Amino acid sequence: MRTSRPLFRALVAASAVMLFTSVTIAMADARFLPAELAQWNAAHIASMDKTIVLAKVLVTLVGMVASLAGLIGLFLYRRWAAWVSLGVLLLFTCLKLDEPSVMSGPLAFSAALHAALQGAVLALAFLTDVLDPKD
Repeated sequence: MRTSRPLFRALVAASAVMLFTSVTIAMADARFLPAELAQWNAAHIASMDKTIVLAKVLVTLVGMVASLAGLIGLFLYRRWAAWVSLGVLLLFTCLKLDEPSVMSGPLAFSAALHAALQGAVLALAFLTDVLDPKD
């Protein structure tokens, strides 16, 4: 039985929407934090080495471009896009491991929903025939 390609495409689109939502919320995330956490977060970022901050920003920008390419490729049913998306997921997961971070409830919710959708997309991509060429 073939996996439903329209369902897969809908999951990819929903994942893209949640990624956009998460990025949008992240830009204003400090406004959603209590004052104490916002102050701690600002002080933590200010105390970081500027070279590390620049490197993280560059890696994040490259990851965002790769994520967009992966989403477009998955929407077009390309097998390479599943590997790109998995690599981006691992990259962003590893970026979170080196230090504490603070995020608001709305950002945590949207990021978790995006992760769940992306997990479903990758499970379908790797464990089903949805990306196989049409017969």
